[in-house]
Amino acid sequence: MKEKTVKLFIQRRSDPLLEVCTCPNDEKTIRKIIEAYETIWEYTLEKGGTSTDPIVNNWESSNTLVEKRVDPEYSIYYDYLEPQ
Repeated sequence: MKEKTVKLFIQRRSDPLLEVCTCPNDEKTIRKIIEAYETIWEYTLEKGGTSTDPIVNNWESSNTLVEKRVDPEYSIYYDYLEPQ
C-alpha cells in the first residue's frame, strides 16, 4: 500500500539528516520540491549570495532522501535520485 505522505530529507557526508518537508507521495510533487531548492541554491549561494535557510545552506554535495515507513518504529531512507 502506497503511503499518502513522505518526508524528504537532505544528508551530507558527515552531518545528520536535515528534514526538508512532509509532502504527498507523488513523483511530480517530490521533483518540484527538489527543483525549487536547487533553483534557490543556484541563485543565492552559487552566485555569491547568502541564505538563512539551513536546507539551502547545506544543499551543495548533499543527497536528497525520501523516508519510507515500514512500520511505526522503523523507516528506510532511499536516495531520491537512485533507481528503486
